[in-house]
Amino acid sequence: MKKNIAIGCLLTAAFLANCTYQVKSTPQIYTDDVTLAPADYTVLGETSGKSCGGNIFGIFRHGNTSKYGSGLLTLDFVTENAYYDALSKLENATYILNPKIEETGTNYLIYSDRCVTIKARGIQLKNGPVGSK
Repeated sequence: MKKNIAIGCLLTAAFLANCTYQVKSTPQIYTDDVTLAPADYTVLGETSGKSCGGNIFGIFRHGNTSKYGSGLLTLDFVTENAYYDALSKLENATYILNPKIEETGTNYLIYSDRCVTIKARGIQLKNGPVGSK
């Protein structure tokens, strides 16, 4: 009987154990150098976006609904929603430039919860490159 209680306590402790983390990053983009003409784009103001959510059993999502069009099989819907939130706060922005990403979360055995905050500047692309005459 005592052995069953001990095993039950160990299983309960393992179930309730969690791992909390915080990550700050800047995505690196590796491309060939491209020089854009000054009239190709306009750098807009600063923006930020935040999204929270997670998974239950690694499959069932909870938290924010998908705003960006991420499908059921998208693994990182929380980050996509944070990007969408940041981009939608600037009316004329086409892209966001040099995002800084801060992520916090907690992982349990069957449940995960995380929040992603993105800070960046927005840019607006114009009709096309301006060639020299």
